[in-house]
Amino acid sequence: MTTILLQPQDPVGFVADACAALADQVNRIRALPPQDSIDQLAQTYAELVIAYSHLIAPTITNRARTNIISHLIDRIREAQTGDITTPLLDAVDRLHAELTH
Repeated sequence: MTTILLQPQDPVGFVADACAALADQVNRIRALPPQDSIDQLAQTYAELVIAYSHLIAPTITNRARTNIISHLIDRIREAQTGDITTPLLDAVDRLHAELTH
């Protein structure tokens, strides 16, 4: 079990830690057959990573990086609606990696 602490002086760090914890859990069960609980966890992970991207967006000054993040959010939304065949978790993991590098 992962413990995540909310530090009053670092609320964004809390969201970052929650994203990392969800990433670990989602990727542990990724190989399992599709189930509603796995899909719900993937959807939660997607929304949390997108929320995290909005929280840190004001700190990103590189225009190219901002465009990449925006593009990845669009791909996540398209994966959620089935408009593209890219697996949702692939798109979310890519956005999470971009936010944490």
